[in-house]
Amino acid sequence: MKKLLTYFLHGLLVLLPLGATLYIIVVAVMKVNAMLDFNFPGIGHIPGLGIVIVLLGITILGFLTSGILGTGILKIVDYVASKTPLVKIIYTSIRDLANAFLGEKKTFTKPVLVDILGNGVQHIGFVTRENLSNLGIVGKMAVYFPTAYSLAGNVAIVPTEKIQPFHGNYAEAMRFVVSGGVTGLQGE
Repeated sequence: MKKLLTYFLHGLLVLLPLGATLYIIVVAVMKVNAMLDFNFPGIGHIPGLGIVIVLLGITILGFLTSGILGTGILKIVDYVASKTPLVKIIYTSIRDLANAFLGEKKTFTKPVLVDILGNGVQHIGFVTRENLSNLGIVGKMAVYFPTAYSLAGNVAIVPTEKIQPFHGNYAEAMRFVVSGGVTGLQGE
């Protein structure tokens, strides 16, 4: 079961950088449902069959691209997309964001509390870069602030003294923020 989940996540990592996964899934489900929009003899209409086929397809894609041949093909796609003007900007941004959330080297693993305005109201963020000296910035860190019900967010360059550690699991902190504070913290 864990292997299937790994293949599924790998499939998402393949699809996300190549386009808006949600859009692709919705379109695919609609098309599959339209193709299967007839009554099966003796069974009738099977609701949700399109969703099952699309989820199965993503998992199979993850399985196929997890091997040596699939990895090679992905490297070629990655190289071409990373060198194509305009596509490069969109592809690499979505690829990096997908890898930050779903990849093996998750980026958002250091949750912090930041009092941005200095008025006691704290925001939960995730340190993405602790050292910005290569940009000529000293004494500050890059902190990503996700928004509720979205993977979108903002990056702020924050003075190190305004950053406090958040004593909690990074996955719980992300669920808490993305759910608008409804779920995600232990002890509930």
